[in-house]
Amino acid sequence: MTEKNIYEISKCSYCCEEENVITRPTPFLADEGMMCKYCWDNTQEEYKNSTSEYIPDFESGPGFADTKVKWIQKEVEFIRNLLKSKDRDIVKEAIAEYLLDDHLERTSKE
Repeated sequence: MTEKNIYEISKCSYCCEEENVITRPTPFLADEGMMCKYCWDNTQEEYKNSTSEYIPDFESGPGFADTKVKWIQKEVEFIRNLLKSKDRDIVKEAIAEYLLDDHLERTSKE
């Protein structure tokens, strides 16, 4: 029996930085929010150092690999659509903004 995929491609309920990042339910049962890897790792470290409470790695839940493949496909599709634009200035500006965004740095660690 396959476990239910717990991951989504959505906006983090905590940092609200990005629209399309891989998120998972928070480690807190009473909270219904979805958390990105950046916020998860910070929470994991904070709890380890303050209460010694164990929070598993972000990638440890069921469905991470499938969700990462979907996220990569969305990113590739975004770039393909961008490259179809006839206005090269818009393309250059969008790619520059995309590459400067810490979005790539944050998600490349996933």
